Amino acid sequence: MPHSIAELPRYLTRKEFADHLRVNPRTVDRMIREGEVRSVRIRRSVRIPREELDRDAGTKPNA
Repeated sequence: MPHSIAELPRYLTRKEFADHLRVNPRTVDRMIREGEVRSVRIRRSVRIPREELDRDAGTKPNA
């Protein structure tokens, strides 16, 4: 796994994104569905821009 975000490909697969966040790919599916993470569809596959790792991807402040 690359050491910095800049070394990652411009678009990540769901699995690559999930691995980086240390979550299940189904969690990434939910995050995409709920609009917490932007994604693009390329034919039949889903890709996530690496810039989404810079955002607070789906994190919410503790209440």
